[in-house]
This record gives sequence, C-alpha cells and structure tokens, in this order.
Amino acid sequence: MSKEHPHHTSSAGLTINTQTGEVISDTAKLRLSPVNTRVLKELLQQAPNTVSRQQLFDGVWPNQEISDDALTRCISDLRAQLKSLTITTPLIETIPKIGYRWQPKLNSKNTTHKKTDHKNTSFWSQNLRPVLMAVTVFLLLLWSMLGWLYFWSKPNATSVVVLPTEHSLPNAKAHWDVAACIKRAILSQADLQYLSAIALDAYSGNPFPYYNHEYGVRWIMTSQVRATKEKKSITFNLVDAKTALVTYSEQHPVDAADELKLVCQNFVAFVASL
Repeated sequence: MSKEHPHHTSSAGLTINTQTGEVISDTAKLRLSPVNTRVLKELLQQAPNTVSRQQLFDGVWPNQEISDDALTRCISDLRAQLKSLTITTPLIETIPKIGYRWQPKLNSKNTTHKKTDHKNTSFWSQNLRPVLMAVTVFLLLLWSMLGWLYFWSKPNATSVVVLPTEHSLPNAKAHWDVAACIKRAILSQADLQYLSAIALDAYSGNPFPYYNHEYGVRWIMTSQVRATKEKKSITFNLVDAKTALVTYSEQHPVDAADELKLVCQNFVAFVASL
C-alpha cells in the first residue's frame, strides 16, 4: 500500500500539486492531465523507491485492462512536460523490466514550513527572547527598587486623624478644647503621627477611605462632650480608617481641665499601644 504524502510536494525546483495536477516553477506553470497526474502521484508517493508497472496499473487504472503502450506514453508525456519547467534531469528514471522511479529528492511543503518555523524559532530564541528577558528583569528590579524606596520613605509611625469634637452645649466648646488636648498627647508619642488641620480641611467628603488611601491613616479619633449643669462627660471613639468601623469606645466623667488632659493622654497612649 502506498504511503500518504501531502498534496503539495517540492522537488527539482518544482512545486507539484498531486491533487489538481498543477506544476509550478520559478518561471512558469502548467497543468497535467488527470491520468498523468495520477501516474506522477504514484511515482512521488513511492519515491525514491521504484514503482513497478503493475503497481502503476493498479493505482492509476484499477479494474481496467490497459496496455503497456498506454503507460509508456504517459511516462513520455510527463518527461516532456516537466522538462520544460526544470533543468534537473533525469526526473523519471526507467528501471528495465521492472518499472519507473522519481529520481530527484523530495521535499514536501509541510517540511519546508517546519524548517521555516524552526528558523523563526531560532531567530526568536537568539534575538528577541533574550531582549524580553532582559526587559523583564529590569522591570522587576525597578519595581523592587520603588517598593524599597516606598518602604523607607513612608512614616514608621501610625498616622492618626482627629475629627472635631461634638459638643452638646455651644458654650462648652471654649472650655473643653478636646482636640487640642488630643493633639498634644499624640505629638508626645513617638509611635503616632498627627495629620495637620490643613490636610483635614482640604477634603470635605467621606474622610475614612480618603485619608487611609492618601495618607496611610490607620486610626480616626472622634470625641463627644456632654455637659449639663450637674454632669460633664467625654466619650472617645476609635475608628478604623479602612473599614470606618468603631473598634473601641470609652467614656469618662470630667470636672476639671487637669482631668481632661489626663484622660486624653491615657486614651492616646492606649491607641499607641495597638
């Protein structure tokens, strides 16, 4: 049984389509008759082996009675037509008393494509891939350097935002400046940083995601003062800047300025220990 070959075959400077019978050279092309195409296909399929006359009869004219002269004329026609397209000779060799064989070396177009792909792969391996690898390494180093600079340039201390104190009575604000007490307590802590009032006033929207993203703020402190004639108290709330959730709250009765200063210092010290 003949082994299968691609329809397009390259040999002797010719590109041969064994399905349509089209033969192309660098300068011209022609189309073989259907019978001559089948004869040439049998020779190409078995090349470089010899194809017996009986094999050609069975492959080209199955179940038909064909004379030797008909096969001889086909071989002669093929030689004459193909000779006009190539300088390679002989193309079809006669093996006395046996048959014929296609003499030039075969190179299927598929093999040619594979070689081209291999060549392109070699070009990629030798030229483009090293360049891309170098660029990748450079970007990784740049990314690492930026991360290192960010790590060393960012404050080691925890940033804190102190929101204005809410007062139950308008006239109590002048006597209970809680924000100032908290600010002084924060500045006395090495592990805390106080966000300035300028930064606080620069944004009027929801402070929680903004200050966390822009300044790396971890905590936001809120406070409420409740003052009546009989009782005064202050409530501290500690809010997580990322989630806007109150994570801690404490309330203290306060009657004098010294007590206010002390409870502010204690609350800030607690935050610094977190």
